[in-house]
Amino acid sequence: MLYTVFGYLIFVALIVLVAKSLDRNPWIWGGLAVLTTSITISLGFSILFLSSFIPTAIFGIFTSIAMIFAMIGVLLVLPSLLILVKNDN
Repeated sequence: MLYTVFGYLIFVALIVLVAKSLDRNPWIWGGLAVLTTSITISLGFSILFLSSFIPTAIFGIFTSIAMIFAMIGVLLVLPSLLILVKNDN
């Protein structure tokens, strides 16, 4: 439990340092929000891997992987699709 708390504190400190170095571009802040949320949720579900009940452990790992893929989709695929749709009109 203590390692998890320190991990989150280090993660939040890193996000604050990165956020201070960025300008006020809303696209960057939106991407940072998606990145922070996805990583936090993935770390939360990955804790389930420590469960002795195998289905719960598998659920935690697969949910963490799904969140990472969803983050990649939102940050990379969605903007590309929006550009393609905008260019068609």
